[in-house]
Amino acid sequence: VLQTIHILLQSTPKDSTLFCNLTAGWYLNQVVTAEYDFRSNEDLLHLWMTVVKDIALMMDAENLMLFFDPAAEKPFPIFGQSARFYHHPVAQVRTQVQATSLEIFTKLKAADAWMDDLFGLVVADSKILFTHVV
Repeated sequence: VLQTIHILLQSTPKDSTLFCNLTAGWYLNQVVTAEYDFRSNEDLLHLWMTVVKDIALMMDAENLMLFFDPAAEKPFPIFGQSARFYHHPVAQVRTQVQATSLEIFTKLKAADAWMDDLFGLVVADSKILFTHVV
């Protein structure tokens, strides 16, 4: 399923009906927050991180709010779920987390969302990224 979503995200134009269906209803948030057993398949984490990064790359000022569900337990999982792997022992995973985080920060800046509730959630979730800063 993750590989299929990855292929769809890579090849679907943003102005297509399929793209609208993919981003509607917080479907991709459910894919990101689903419980996966990353220990049983070592490639699964890398594929999941790739899908999360694909989602971050496709976000823009117009569709950013489609990934923010204030009523959910995890309102903006695209950032929060990937940030939890920031201290992963594999450097490639940490690099994916950093790239995804920077992409999301860039999209928030471009959307001029610095004062929105969404930005507050991202800041709260980003504490893990700055644990080494005193």
